[in-house]
Amino acid sequence: AEGRLSVWDTASGRCATLPTGFGTVRRIHATSGPHPALYLPPDATGPIRMRLAVLFAAGQFGVYELDWAGRLRAGHASPLVCVRAGRALDMAWVPLPLPPVSTASPPGSSSASSRRESREGSVHGQPATQPAAAAAPAGSAAMAAGGGGSVLAIVTEDGALAMLDVSQAHDRLPHPHKRTALLRELLATPALVPAPPPVTNPFESAQPPPLPAL
Repeated sequence: AEGRLSVWDTASGRCATLPTGFGTVRRIHATSGPHPALYLPPDATGPIRMRLAVLFAAGQFGVYELDWAGRLRAGHASPLVCVRAGRALDMAWVPLPLPPVSTASPPGSSSASSRRESREGSVHGQPATQPAAAAAPAGSAAMAAGGGGSVLAIVTEDGALAMLDVSQAHDRLPHPHKRTALLRELLATPALVPAPPPVTNPFESAQPPPLPAL
């Protein structure tokens, strides 16, 4: 009745408890933390281990986060922030695909060697081997590897469907002093202008025609 939220790690035996202050909890939707490219870690604890979408009996809702240090806290989309969307009847996490990643890799890396082996196999008539990362995850693994803990679908009390982006619910701009320092560093960095090609005289490299044989 007091709305106390607890997460018990059965592997280590640790239990994290957080009083919400919003009364009885009606429903909890748990999901793994989203891909680190979709959010900024709040502090040095690293990526988010789990996100909990909590729906209270009075219709309030919010997102709570569990980090890898075992600390449970209200996320950026806390119930105090989500109150702007009104009261909710139900909600669920939206499964999103994998975020775009760069395909460039340095020479000698595993992905470069995989592409080289695939190309050589196709040339010699052997079946080309696909890298292990090319296989798409399924089920809960897809939610963990993609954006499973990023967008929350909400049904409001008036029957409307709303989408809440809990990863973009906070300011991503740095402090003004940090922006000024970054700008000064950028202005102090010399521009990498490519050197112009050497100017050559086409007549200097021209060889005289050979003399006819007698």
